Amino acid sequence: MDINKVLEKYGFSSKEVDVYLAILELGPSIVSSIAKKAGIKRSTTYVVLDSLIEKEVLSVTDRNGIKTYSPIDPDALVNQLEEKAVEFTEMAKVAKKLLPEIVKKQKEREPESNIRLYEGEDGMKSVYEDALASLETIRAYSASGESLEGKPLFTSRKKHKIKTISLDTSEAREMMASPQESYGFLPNISIYDGKVVFMSPGDNKAVVIENIELAEALKKAFDLSWKNAKKFEGKTRLANGMA
Repeated sequence: MDINKVLEKYGFSSKEVDVYLAILELGPSIVSSIAKKAGIKRSTTYVVLDSLIEKEVLSVTDRNGIKTYSPIDPDALVNQLEEKAVEFTEMAKVAKKLLPEIVKKQKEREPESNIRLYEGEDGMKSVYEDALASLETIRAYSASGESLEGKPLFTSRKKHKIKTISLDTSEAREMMASPQESYGFLPNISIYDGKVVFMSPGDNKAVVIENIELAEALKKAFDLSWKNAKKFEGKTRLANGMA
């Protein structure tokens, strides 16, 4: 096996390999000779040499202010690598024993939430465009019954499936009867891809909460509402189409 790959496998950087092999060929040497042999800058060589000394594969002597670097005995290096191999093997065994406990702790961890506030037309547009990238059906509530007239629009060449529950207003009926390739209404709450979006179109503000557990709970609530919405005909309006 290539000695370079062996040394890199045991934690040597590429420059450490170059410097170490250069010293092996040169024998005890000063920095300028080592840098030239390794083909790297002298300033970089100093840093690499210090690192190799910490790894205990080099020794240094100082005579009248001139430092000479020497490799340790190759047998000692082999012994070091063998000791590291044993150490890593033991660490792997310990990690394997701890794995069930780590998985348990991970499952017990509270679900993390990422909450972001968007404001202004640019902010609202960002929220709309994020919905366009949804990988699943968008579930939306529209309580205002407002149209997008005068509001920032987002459009797409591809269609996106969306289910909408809205107040039963004449405007809502008109918009939902004519599917468009853009949002034809202003959703106050949207649920998709582990996100819950609360929007205030009149104020041009939106809050996006990324929380899978919350989103899944609200999806179930929406689906139940969708299933039973016909009981409230005349008060709600449903639209199942492409936006």
